[in-house]
Amino acid sequence: ILVEVPIDGFFNTGEIEFNSSILSMDGVIVKVKMRLIDGNLPVAGLTADQIDKSPAKFDIKGLVTSMSSEVRQTEDGSLVFRGARKGDMIYLIDGVKTRDAGSVPGCSIGKMMLYTGGLPAKYGDTLGGVVVMESKSYFDLYRRWEASQLH
Repeated sequence: ILVEVPIDGFFNTGEIEFNSSILSMDGVIVKVKMRLIDGNLPVAGLTADQIDKSPAKFDIKGLVTSMSSEVRQTEDGSLVFRGARKGDMIYLIDGVKTRDAGSVPGCSIGKMMLYTGGLPAKYGDTLGGVVVMESKSYFDLYRRWEASQLH
C-alpha cells in the first residue's frame, strides 16, 4: 500500500483480511485520500509532487511564502510570520532545529509543513512560526520508481 501520511500524522488501514492461499499480489496500487482530524488547527503543507510543480521550487523562502498569506519576506530576505519580529522563526529539517535553511535544494524535500500560529509545544523556542521539512530518502525514491514500473 502506497499512502501519503502527514509528517505529524498516522494512517489506519482498517481491517485487513489475510488469505494464506495468496502468495503475492503484483501490480496492486491503492490510492487513498484522507483527512486526519486530531483537534489541531489546519496546517499548510506541500508534498514532493507539489514542490516539483511549484515555480518557487529552487527557493525555500519562496516556497514558504507561497504556502500562506500570513508569511512575508522582507527586503533583506528574512521571513516574518503573522506580525512577529523579523527572524522569530525556526526551520526543523529532519527533526533538527535550525535558524536558517541554508541551501536546501527543493528536489530533496519529501514533505513540508508550515505552522504560522498556535505552535505545538514540541517546537517551543519560537513564537513566530515553524517550517518543518522532511527530506526524501532512498526508499521514497525506490518506491516511486517501483510504482512507476507497474504501469
